[in-house]
This record gives sequence, structure tokens and C-alpha cells, in this order.
Amino acid sequence: MEQVGQGERMHLIGTSLGGRVSDEARRRYGDAPLGLEKELLGRVIAVLDMYEKGTENLVVHDGVRNLLRQPEFAESSRVHEVLEVLEETRYLTVLLRQLIGESDLQIVIGSENTSSRLQGCAVVLTTYGPSDRLKGVLGVIGPTRMAYSQTVARLQAVARGASDRMAELGV
Repeated sequence: MEQVGQGERMHLIGTSLGGRVSDEARRRYGDAPLGLEKELLGRVIAVLDMYEKGTENLVVHDGVRNLLRQPEFAESSRVHEVLEVLEETRYLTVLLRQLIGESDLQIVIGSENTSSRLQGCAVVLTTYGPSDRLKGVLGVIGPTRMAYSQTVARLQAVARGASDRMAELGV
């Protein structure tokens, strides 16, 4: 997404939706059984709340604890570098935009990373959204030895599901 005019687009989209998406998500969250669906809906609601408040750059990350299980991140300094990137929302937004460029899928390995703090990692990114009207980026940061084909397949499945759901909701 372009940073210029993004706030205006969000305001227009939020106004045109009139809170319908958030209301629908909250209703479904209340009806959902405990499990993955309820957890995902909870996260969607949190993002929608940020969106409806006019937050310009929505960055949501999860699963950071999984990095700690990887031997490459046994050194606290390595984890610290990745955490710094994840916590700097503005920097991360610019970095994601720069890495994904105009592609729908991007794999950046080790020294190919423009961020020196991520040069010991691999980053797999894909876009999602019903069209060019509203696009987001999903990604995985992990060790350079990750199973790329499996990661790409899972990431693209999530992106397709998110895109389809956004289209159903008229986003």
C-alpha cells in the first residue's frame, strides 16, 4: 500500500463500511466455538478496531516465540535484532513495502535482506486483498534453512482465505 493518501483511503473505506465489518466479526466471534476460528476472529477484531480508529499502518505480528525454538536464534542478540525490526512499526511498514515491491510473492534470503538486522534470516512475503483497492502483506521471518515450498504454500493459502473473506464482506 502507498503511504501517501493511505489515511484518506482508510477513512473513506471505514465510512463506507459504517462499522458493518466490525459488527459482523464481533457477532461471529460471539457465536464461534473455542478454537482456531475464535482466535483468528479475535485478531481480526483487534485489527479492525485499529483500522476504524484511523491507524495508518496496521502491523500485526504473532508467533515470535517460535523463533526462540530455532537453534539459529539461541543467541539473545540474534532474537533481539529481529524483535527490534518487528517492534518498529513504521520501519517495518516501509521495509515490507520495499521488499514486496510490485510482486505478489517475494522470498528474501540472508544477505539479500536490505535490513542488516534481518540478514541472518529468511523473509517470505505475499500479498492479500480482494483487488488492488486494498492490499495487505503477510509474511514469515525465520531461519534461512526454512522449508520454503511449505512456507509459501501455507502463506498463500492464508492469503487466499483472507482475500476471499474480505471480498465476501465487501471490503
